[in-house]
Amino acid sequence: MRKWTWLLLLSLLLTTGGCARPNGEPRGMTPQNGDRPPAVAGNLRETVFYLPNADWQSLVPVRMGIPWETGIAKATLGHLVEGNVPAKMLDLGLVPLLPAGTAVLGLTIRQGVALLDLSKEFLNYNPAHEQVVIYGLVYTLTEFPTISQVELLVEGKKPDLPGGMLLGEPLSRQAGLNLEFPAEARP
Repeated sequence: MRKWTWLLLLSLLLTTGGCARPNGEPRGMTPQNGDRPPAVAGNLRETVFYLPNADWQSLVPVRMGIPWETGIAKATLGHLVEGNVPAKMLDLGLVPLLPAGTAVLGLTIRQGVALLDLSKEFLNYNPAHEQVVIYGLVYTLTEFPTISQVELLVEGKKPDLPGGMLLGEPLSRQAGLNLEFPAEARP
């Protein structure tokens, strides 16, 4: 019970800051030192991940330092895969966003659109969790100041998603985050 209290407190603290500016524009990190945000310590980059809570009802933003490397956005996605999520995140009651074995085959960014190509293992998620999975990816990638939209491919092709979500246009934060609450959680 105490763990859930801390998770709720952490979730409230992280979400009360909001995910967008008052005009609806996504809030991103301000780049400093060129394209490189300030380091947390040593050669770490402060990065925001969006992970589902244990019942897959919402995404929780989590800020963590990860080792800086070329292709940092691609490296960030690796931390969302089952088996790679840091233990301290799992201890908070969060779960991996991406199924085990999911690999980033490619990630290119052009004019604010990230073209993300994932391996076929990505499609092994529970179809009931589809919107959380897709928007977890979108929100995590759009934390980078050079990305405002995400286009998703699986093995180089537009996928037929297990839950039936259509991916005609690149996705952005405009659809919102955690907009629906269970009846018992409403004020």
